[in-house]
Amino acid sequence: MRWVRPNGVRVPVGGGETLFKDHGPMSFGGWTPVPAAVVQPVRKTFVIPDDFTAARQMRLRLPLGIRAAGAYVVVVSTDVGETVRVPLRLASGVHWVEAALPDGYATSGRELTVTVSVQGASQTGGSDAAVPTGSTAYTDPYLYFDGQRDYGRTVLSAPLRTAAGELVIELWVVRQ
Repeated sequence: MRWVRPNGVRVPVGGGETLFKDHGPMSFGGWTPVPAAVVQPVRKTFVIPDDFTAARQMRLRLPLGIRAAGAYVVVVSTDVGETVRVPLRLASGVHWVEAALPDGYATSGRELTVTVSVQGASQTGGSDAAVPTGSTAYTDPYLYFDGQRDYGRTVLSAPLRTAAGELVIELWVVRQ
């Protein structure tokens, strides 16, 4: 895929909004759940093409696999030092989680790098009576990787290495 779509996938969806992603559809296979604690934080780079204008609004969407209901926090750090924390209360299952990014730093012809990590309530000082603090299912949600795509833009931190596939995450951008 690297030589077919070297910058990943860019989908204009209307209303000035564009979707950037490096993964294929879940229905085509290739998505693998990996415990977040094994690989996080995960660094993901998106390529913003030269013909793309500055962004007005940006948000990330990523699926989280949750084995046990509880409180979680998704932490997203950008390459310009901004950090967004998204507290969540999730039931078991797969959930698409959104995180709005600070406005005004996506410019034409550059890469946007974000670092993603997920924490369970026991890691953030929260509690949940239904699930014991420290339980593996409770503190270890799953991130998804698409093994059929490999652009070399997903880097795992535990230990530091390029992933054998791309993190399933989407960048939604509304133009100026």
